[in-house]
Amino acid sequence: MYTSKRGAEIVLSNEELEGTTLKVYVYIVKYGKPVGPREVMRGVNLSSPSVALRHLQKLEALGLLQKNSHGKYIIKEKVNIKGLFG
Repeated sequence: MYTSKRGAEIVLSNEELEGTTLKVYVYIVKYGKPVGPREVMRGVNLSSPSVALRHLQKLEALGLLQKNSHGKYIIKEKVNIKGLFG
């Protein structure tokens, strides 16, 4: 997994933010509020909260999300998604 920071910019490879993980990230950005696994499960139509949690944890490990004091996930860094694929 390749993730590095240049100033305030996180550099990701396409493989790190794709598929369902990308859908989860976009959902959280659009939702605009702290979310838990159940909200993500319902919002992205996933099979279970544990599947949603796995994607939330991946986004947290990439430095894009952080957990708040209530255990909800919030956006830590916004990514230029168009820049990922262009």
